[in-house]
Amino acid sequence: MIKSIFGRHGLWARPLVALALGALLFGVPPARADDNCENNFAHSGIAWTGNSVAVVASDNVDSGGNLYYFWQKTGTGTWHRELVAAANGGNCPGNCTGWCSSVPWGYSSDAIAWTGDSVVIAAVDQRDGGLYYWWQAKDTGSWHQQRVAEGPPGCCSFGSVDNGVVTPSVFGYSKPSIAWTGKSVVLTACDHQGELHYWFEEKGKTTWYHELIAKGGCTWQPSIAWTGASVVIAATCNPNSALCYYWQAAGSGVWNRQAVDSASDAPPSIAWTGNAAVIAAGGSASSSAVVYYWQAAGTQTWHKQQVGGSSQSAFGLPTIAAAGGSVVIASGEEAAQQNRLDYWWAPATNTGEWTLQIPSGYGDFSAWTDPGAIAWTGVSVVIISTTACGDLDYWFQKKSTTTWQKQRIVTNSAWPPGTC
Repeated sequence: MIKSIFGRHGLWARPLVALALGALLFGVPPARADDNCENNFAHSGIAWTGNSVAVVASDNVDSGGNLYYFWQKTGTGTWHRELVAAANGGNCPGNCTGWCSSVPWGYSSDAIAWTGDSVVIAAVDQRDGGLYYWWQAKDTGSWHQQRVAEGPPGCCSFGSVDNGVVTPSVFGYSKPSIAWTGKSVVLTACDHQGELHYWFEEKGKTTWYHELIAKGGCTWQPSIAWTGASVVIAATCNPNSALCYYWQAAGSGVWNRQAVDSASDAPPSIAWTGNAAVIAAGGSASSSAVVYYWQAAGTQTWHKQQVGGSSQSAFGLPTIAAAGGSVVIASGEEAAQQNRLDYWWAPATNTGEWTLQIPSGYGDFSAWTDPGAIAWTGVSVVIISTTACGDLDYWFQKKSTTTWQKQRIVTNSAWPPGTC
């Protein structure tokens, strides 16, 4: 189930229990009333290009909306905004009064990567359940679109009722995850039947190739990464929506599977440290914990460690990255009647102890839909997140410091002054 977000204080928008497959919803509840949908962000992702921080964000929560790209050249402090793809001509049905729309009308994404010469983005279109891909060559400013996969036949069922309000239920693909292997862009997503899918497009080509990895059990957005030798994916799986790890050696075409944790059924985030595959997940969708898993290169054993958790807190969906000899994790937390952004770091060793930081400058509900993503620039850890009001926030902490800096990229001005 997902807690309602009618009203803001004391409420949390994270998934608490994995939904039955027949009622699978990918993401979080629909937009709050009276929001400015074009500036009401709920999904975001972050990447590093070598000289700029790159961000993808979509508005209007899970009805989907316009797809935007933000970038900031290192050392400038200035954010630039580009419209990647407009939904319904960029105008929200109903002029954003009351509920923004009663049926899906646009894109939802937190998937962005850098190939060395292009920024690449993937999204699900909530109108047809299909997956789409955009790329922009370095220094060009032009976005190019491709359709990766059509929405599954009969993917969408509109008109469900939540707290007396008609809202959409989308049964197409989940939001996709994206990575770059050095030779190909790779994507993964679940479909409405719980099947786990993989696509790749070779550099300089325009054809997407598809592989079905697993049937059943994939109930949340999977996560994908590249190790230098293999594509690796973390996803919920059968039996009983456990946590599984899949890998395919470069050029092999064969997917291998390992069960990581039979007690975990929460959305995972995966990364590669150079020496180990690392995963962060919510432990169990019904528990209040953030759990870390690692498998050293060349071994088959998964190790498990609880990073954060208590009976007084409820954690959102964590995001993980490798950061210059450390592993870093961020997650939203509901504690003491407030939502906050939590950050942990540990040495990238099997015995490292986790250090918790609560970034200064966070506001109540700083991570309403959980941090979109965390990344490493070589100099700083960077995080992108959204607030309960649909604001888009950027956080960074320079190497060898303990101070977090925050920048507001977009403010949703629809809320009356002092209410958010």
